[in-house]
Amino acid sequence: MKPGRLFRTHELDFEATRILWTAPAGGADFGEVRAALAQIREGDYESWHRAWADTAARVSAPRTAAGARGRISQGQALLRANRYWAAAEFFLPPADPRKLSAYQAAAAAFAEAVELLEIDFEEGTVDFEGAPLRTWRFPSRGPATAGRGTLLVCGGFDALLEELYYVIGHQATLRGWDVVMFEGPGQSDVLRYHGAPFTPDWHLVARAALEHWGRRLGGGPVIGVGLSLGGHLMLRAGGLAPGLLDGLVAWNYFPGLTDTFKDMMPAFLHPAIDRGALPRPLHAGAQAYIRSRRYFNWQIEHSKWVFAARDVNQLLSVAARFDEGAWVERIQAPTLILVSEREHFYNPARAERLASRLNCPHRLVTFTEAEGGQYHCANGAHWLPLDTILAWADGIVGA
Repeated sequence: MKPGRLFRTHELDFEATRILWTAPAGGADFGEVRAALAQIREGDYESWHRAWADTAARVSAPRTAAGARGRISQGQALLRANRYWAAAEFFLPPADPRKLSAYQAAAAAFAEAVELLEIDFEEGTVDFEGAPLRTWRFPSRGPATAGRGTLLVCGGFDALLEELYYVIGHQATLRGWDVVMFEGPGQSDVLRYHGAPFTPDWHLVARAALEHWGRRLGGGPVIGVGLSLGGHLMLRAGGLAPGLLDGLVAWNYFPGLTDTFKDMMPAFLHPAIDRGALPRPLHAGAQAYIRSRRYFNWQIEHSKWVFAARDVNQLLSVAARFDEGAWVERIQAPTLILVSEREHFYNPARAERLASRLNCPHRLVTFTEAEGGQYHCANGAHWLPLDTILAWADGIVGA
């Protein structure tokens, strides 16, 4: 095992780091995480689920033998339990009933935590094409700089709505920003209870969230922040609806999905991927290749779920709709693009190519291993991306 790694298995190391990423906002405790990791076998998704489910249940249960905990102590424990239940859910297949149970436990823990801790926030529901989308507003808590503006935040491929509170909502509100978080089709409740897949028309989703809050947003600019695939989606919103947002942050940049698939598949398949369909022999070979690689297989199965695709060919067809088309040149709002030097989903040089097409004021920032931000979304580096984003956003206010 390399120094600094929690597992040799890449995805387990990445997801364990992702849990610790939320510790500064109350989402994890190092001792609890270390105890859970000791129960996980290298490369084994089942022991991962059991360890985190056991940890979440233990942490959230009142310690009656030591006396009843106060509201603050119990609320803090439930904030951590939310992240541990989310981890328990993560690698389970969509059809596994434990996946929904763990998701429900995570959501319930967060809801109780914010009530016990009296965290100031408002809940809203937006009707979008017949499916209710949840949106939450956390008002600023920084008296010296209150009312700087609003961050409109969405997650990506596998993020749950609650995670956004830990990675940006908690700190951004302390620094004077209102934070509006929302889930879209393909995410969280909308996917699990209504089966709505991702849509490339993310500008309509973002507009619906903004219109719901209306005057509650107050003054100042509205800056769209998208994590992971959400970075691609938020840039799409800015290009497909110029003027909707006053600034854009891709945290991290995420390329068009066809290009993402090409970066993850053998080169001899690239021409067929570009055509949007694999011939029957290649399709069978690609399926075998995918199944032989545990994490890639998980990614493809999750993709089929969130994009409502039956097989790889239909997935490629859907992916073509999430392109980097002419909308890139139409982005008008100032844009911040973040990328990590050891990005594992795609070739990070793609971020430079997109930046070269932008006609708006923009900045491209690459996080490095030397500063701890080498992984996708600078996973594990809590302060590095936050300070970068919020300093840039403060510049928009001062512009």
